[in-house]
Amino acid sequence: MQDDFSNRLLSRLPPRVAMTLTDSQLQALKQALGDRPWPQHPVDIRRGLPLFGGRLYLVFLLGRERRSAERLAQERLAHPFWTLANSAALLAILLFAFIGFAVVLYTVKMLLGINVFPGIDMLPDGAIKRLIPWFGG
Repeated sequence: MQDDFSNRLLSRLPPRVAMTLTDSQLQALKQALGDRPWPQHPVDIRRGLPLFGGRLYLVFLLGRERRSAERLAQERLAHPFWTLANSAALLAILLFAFIGFAVVLYTVKMLLGINVFPGIDMLPDGAIKRLIPWFGG
């Protein structure tokens, strides 16, 4: 009994395990899982990134929350947000966002010729303009 649900399920299992499932076991799994399509997210980014000779798996999903309050509470206990690794990653993301924002603000300031502190040259604008091609330096 091979239908779309069974094919999807079997494709996600190790072959040696998939071969042992009987039709009645597949039917029971189909009932237990509700024979619904795998959830789709409006934003679904999944990439493997090379890092220090290995690979890092990055997942970013964004969509409407469909989990029950009970399931959310269980997942909060199983996967706490404030771990050392999560905190370090969040700090790195915020740092990159801040640096990007500062670069954009500085670029706009230079393009508009704004001098925030007249008479005080905090950064060598002329030298920076010569380094950046779109300023025509």
